[in-house]
Amino acid sequence: DATADLDLTQTEYFEVAEPQHNPKRTTVWTGVYYEPVANELLVSAITPVYLQGQHIANIGSDIEFNYLLDHIHTQRLEGTRHIIFRSDGRLIAHKDWVPHMMAKMGQFNMLKDGNNQLKHIFQLVKKNGLGIVEDQENAQYLAVTKIEATDWYFVAVFPKTLIARAA
Repeated sequence: DATADLDLTQTEYFEVAEPQHNPKRTTVWTGVYYEPVANELLVSAITPVYLQGQHIANIGSDIEFNYLLDHIHTQRLEGTRHIIFRSDGRLIAHKDWVPHMMAKMGQFNMLKDGNNQLKHIFQLVKKNGLGIVEDQENAQYLAVTKIEATDWYFVAVFPKTLIARAA
């Protein structure tokens, strides 16, 4: 359904692999973005192809946002929730914020567009790093890991009441 004049050079999945944005020439990941031809929200892994030192193409693999969202929300304990976001604050997945992410065409940033709790979680993760982080303000623990290849933080949020009940 794409027209002959479709310009992909202005899309995120093209730009992230360009030499000026990816000097290491490695596989890079996009944030969530709206792809109008497929009419879907996607995330993509893009690998630049070089021939004799010249960037000649990008090869990519797309993941439908709904698949990613379904996967992180079916593998959890009752009462917990999962959040995936990039180090710049761009939200990748959060069950409660899907309508807001859709309204922003995948460009939802926790720091600019989120509420105080999202901003607080982002700031705690950036300040404390990986591992278990106590969020005293919201009576919860954050289990934080970083997926280096994607520059994504994966955060599992555990309410203190859930842990106290199990104890």
